[in-house]
Formats: sequence, structure tokens, C-alpha cells
Amino acid sequence: MANTLVRRAATAVGSLLLLAGIVTANRMLPAFEDVTAPIAYRGSAHETVDAQRFTARVEKVEFAHGISDGDGSGEGEVRTADPDNRAIWVVVWVTMTATDATLSVGDPVLLETGDGYAYAATDRLSNTMNAFAGRLDPGLPRYGAFAFEVPRARLVDPTLRVSAREGLDRRLSAEADVHLGLDAARVDRLTEAAADSLTIAPVRYR
Repeated sequence: MANTLVRRAATAVGSLLLLAGIVTANRMLPAFEDVTAPIAYRGSAHETVDAQRFTARVEKVEFAHGISDGDGSGEGEVRTADPDNRAIWVVVWVTMTATDATLSVGDPVLLETGDGYAYAATDRLSNTMNAFAGRLDPGLPRYGAFAFEVPRARLVDPTLRVSAREGLDRRLSAEADVHLGLDAARVDRLTEAAADSLTIAPVRYR
């Protein structure tokens, strides 16, 4: 009888250890969303970031209190940053080039701040890179802007995150994470020099 009880106890303990091991192993497995997330390639402004499927180069960053679409006949409706949130428009001018297939700029395009906040590029203008015009053909650089409405207090060490893909599926698409190099002193300078209204020209080939 004693041997039987010992064997049953050992079996129970072994089963519990096996169950605990299975639970631990499952917790260690990455989530499906993490496994299939866009593949990020990192770099800095004013250098070409090679994201394998495309390249991205941040040419300049401007601040403005209002932005609008522009064309040969002038500018459209000015969209003013929310004064209640002490917001400002951050306009990032980028050259993007697809490498071997026609791509479209992925959604969302984000401006991620150093304190963990992320702001999506506006879709209220038709001339920005994330609008319909944001198609990238192989070997043909396209130059245009992304515009982000950001509370001034959140503008801490921002990074542009932009992806490009062939279809609607964003899984395993290429992504460029471009550190903009905006320290507190430069943010202050850009804020002080911010235009009352900035016209966003249509995306063009370079």
C-alpha cells in the first residue's frame, strides 16, 4: 500500500511539473502579432535608411500652426492645430524609393515620441505621402511630406515610423524608423520659427 501511495504521489507531482512547464513554455512564445509585425530598420534624419523593400531619407522637418494643400493655383483650406492642447503641426519631408516592386505607403504612419506616445499622420490632406499619391515605383524617388498634429509638451525626441507594402496586408512589411534628432533646444527653435500656415505641395518625383 505504501509503495502504491508513493507512486501515485510521484505521478501527481510529475504531472503538475509537466503542466507548469507547458504553461511556462506557452507564456514564452511570442504572440502572433509580434511574429508578423513589420520588420523595422533604424536610422537617422539626413541619412538614407535602407528598409530592404524601400529606402527613406528625411530631408527636413518644419513646424507650423496651420497646414493646407497647395497646387499651382494657391492653397486650400487651412487646418489649424488645436490651440486648447497647445498643439503644433510637425511636417516631415521625406524621399522614399521602392527597390524592386511597386509599393504603397502603409497605414498608419506614426510619429513616436521618446516618452512613449505615438501620433498618426493626418489623413485630412490630399497632398501628403500617406494619401493616395503615396505610391512608390521601383527606382523612382518620390518626395513629399507627412504631417502630425502633436501637443507641444509631447515633442520629446521623436522618431518617424513609416512602412510600405504591396497589398493591404501589413504582416512582415518593411518599416523605416527614422530618429529625427529633435532635442529640446531644436524643438524650441523650430517652435519659435513656426509658420502661421504651411502649404503642403503634391508628392513629386525627384
